[in-house]
Amino acid sequence: MTTNKDVELVEFIVSSTKNGTVRWEAGAGNAFIASLRGDHTVTIEHYESEPDILYLRNREGQVILQIDEGDLNSVGRLFELARRNAYDIDNVIDEIMGREPGQKPPNPKTPPDRKTPPNPRTPLSDEDIPF
Repeated sequence: MTTNKDVELVEFIVSSTKNGTVRWEAGAGNAFIASLRGDHTVTIEHYESEPDILYLRNREGQVILQIDEGDLNSVGRLFELARRNAYDIDNVIDEIMGREPGQKPPNPKTPPDRKTPPNPRTPLSDEDIPF
């Protein structure tokens, strides 16, 4: 049975993952682990044919709370956030695209060969016509 406190905890972990205060590490298989305050750890595991499961462990490694995606949908969302965080996927994508980490992509509405959009009052030249 999932309580309101359980929901609050998962939402806290989701928001802390998004803002970077919780960092995840890859574990064995499809599992990711993060340290929390008070010597607690949270592990989230993904299974192909079963719901994802979040485990909260105390400093001795004992599972003190278990929540599965069937009880709380945000557990599945948290797995994806943890995976992206652990593998630093956003920075990997920036690297692949030749951008500095965190650099915003160019404005897709501005053609790459023009610095500013053409002025509609400027007469067209032969170079403006593509054929």
